[in-house]
Amino acid sequence: GYVGGRSINLALSIRGITALKAAGIADQVLADALPMPGRIMHPESLTDATGKGTIYQPYSQDPADAILSVSRGGLNIALLDAAEQTPGVEIRFDHRCTHVDLDSASATFDTPDGEVTLQGRVLIGADGAFSAVRHAMQMTDRFDYSQSYLEAGYKELHIPAPQDLPDLPAGVADEFGGYAMDPKGLHIWAGRGGGASMMIALPNPDKSFTCTLFWPYAGTHGFDAVEPLSDRALRTFFDEHYPDTRWLMPTLVEDFRANPTSSLVTVRCRPWRRGKSLILGDAAHAIVPFFGQGMNAAFEDCRVLAEMIEQSGGDIEGVMDPFWQARVANANAIADMAIANFSEMREKVADEAFLYHKKVEQAVHAELGDEMPERATPLYNLVSFTNVPYADALRRGRQLDDTIARIASLVPSKRADELDPAAWRELGDRASLERGTMRAYLSVVPIAAAVLFGGCGEQTPAVVAQADPPVSGSAGEEYMSLHAALGKPFLDRVAMVEGPPSDSLVQELDANKDLIDRLAYATRMDECDWGLPDDFGMDTLLPHLSKVRSLARVLNVDARRLAASGDGDAASRRVAGIVRLANHTAEEGAQSIIEWAVAIALLGLAADAAVYCATDFDAQQRGRVQAELESVDLDDPYSLDARLQQDREMSAAAGVDSADEQQMRDAFARVRQDVERAIEALKSGS
Repeated sequence: GYVGGRSINLALSIRGITALKAAGIADQVLADALPMPGRIMHPESLTDATGKGTIYQPYSQDPADAILSVSRGGLNIALLDAAEQTPGVEIRFDHRCTHVDLDSASATFDTPDGEVTLQGRVLIGADGAFSAVRHAMQMTDRFDYSQSYLEAGYKELHIPAPQDLPDLPAGVADEFGGYAMDPKGLHIWAGRGGGASMMIALPNPDKSFTCTLFWPYAGTHGFDAVEPLSDRALRTFFDEHYPDTRWLMPTLVEDFRANPTSSLVTVRCRPWRRGKSLILGDAAHAIVPFFGQGMNAAFEDCRVLAEMIEQSGGDIEGVMDPFWQARVANANAIADMAIANFSEMREKVADEAFLYHKKVEQAVHAELGDEMPERATPLYNLVSFTNVPYADALRRGRQLDDTIARIASLVPSKRADELDPAAWRELGDRASLERGTMRAYLSVVPIAAAVLFGGCGEQTPAVVAQADPPVSGSAGEEYMSLHAALGKPFLDRVAMVEGPPSDSLVQELDANKDLIDRLAYATRMDECDWGLPDDFGMDTLLPHLSKVRSLARVLNVDARRLAASGDGDAASRRVAGIVRLANHTAEEGAQSIIEWAVAIALLGLAADAAVYCATDFDAQQRGRVQAELESVDLDDPYSLDARLQQDREMSAAAGVDSADEQQMRDAFARVRQDVERAIEALKSGS
């Protein structure tokens, strides 16, 4: 039987299922799996346990697409049973790894019978987020490693089967097939504590639910504040914020006291191979659980490695480097997506604008998914219901997300309900409007086809200047992290480029693609806190400015490379990112005249890149960059007058000369001409 360990359920999706099929145990694992085709939202206003008033949000327009809830214990037993039946496999328990020799593929273990050293042909570390094998790699030269914790932790609770719920309203269990809640969904109590806290629940085969609190440590709705409460106060707290669970959690207080509060960590590293040793799974890329992909990504590691070994004729050492080099970008991509999905689950799933965005997205997928799967498949579907590599899924998902945001901005939800067929005809393709039974929001499909896909009928509206929509988050810390990850040698080589990059630098740019993609995405974040003091003075250090210039040069050089190679979409996002990086450098609160000067220099760099790439961009790509450049106030760029006045006051107080105002204005006059020239080039495409 299964003894101890964490009881949190696991979400199994197609990537994990594909690996289990390759191992020959999929049928055994899936026998007790419970399908969850959507989320079931519990508003804070919901006060009874009948299930009426919950909101169902399907994951996909295809009802067959579902995440599977599986028992961690049951899955572990199935894997161990399969391993025991495999020739050459020996399983040993109570062996704690204390030392690893990476070059000889040997490991030393502390056991109940004393210390023992084992050696193999190769050593593969699948020993979790706090891996002993990875720790040994961290002691070697040029091994990149980072770990970051969320400000939130988690704690498990329990909803028992109906027979153990004496206060459950009559008829509920009959309605839900013997469960106290609908088992065909991931239950979410979102938006608690001002949007910082949530609870989820997954169904179990024994008719119970495993609940997990995801709360910040700090704050009035955080573990630090709630854990010290008395038993009565704790019960009152849950009655107030999770009122419909009053009849569902009779052991709330006992579970809350007994179960630990655990942290949520993301681990990134490279390379995954040293000597004859390799790491994979959580040892190489631990992620937070909010996309339900931690186990699936690890299983996919195993499948990909096994396939590569088989294709090589059993040359395990020969495929170690190709394996990790192929996987690391995908691991970083799912790590980013998991963190982003935390914000979505916790804050956005109850937001009307977000829900409308999802309706439009599913409408586009339903209408165009079969015809244009490369462009019309949503991110969640790509991650959870396909084996498309995570990095490709992230790129394609972001592109579609940008399109859906543009469609939703053209046709807000209120307007969608008001428009008659004649009005829709003015916005899109006539052919799709002949479907009289289509829901109102499905009428945005012709706009989607026209805006992104070039039309699916005779009419195609002109592309207008449209900037990529902002995303939530603060970019300052991400910029600093990316600067460190890219490394000084690479950044120095980029800084020396005057024309097209050399072949060797092109290879480096390719190798750093996932980091540069993250950089372009970070420029869209709606905030940028550099972590600088609020009280600027003449002695204030501005260490971020040199890093900002280096990152802008990376976007510039990579944009030119991508445009020349035919990837105008990615190139235009790089150029637009330079403008937004300038905006972040000079955003409100950045008072230094030096920051203004750097921002203006970046704006000039963006203008030069736009002119260079304009002929390689299509109309939509030109419109993306044009909109960013036009967003800058060329009459008073980045509040120059106010900055000059502050500089005069600060300089007088410090007894030093102020900035040369005429020099500043002349500098911008030149940049303004460059920006205006770039806008004209983008409008004309020449």
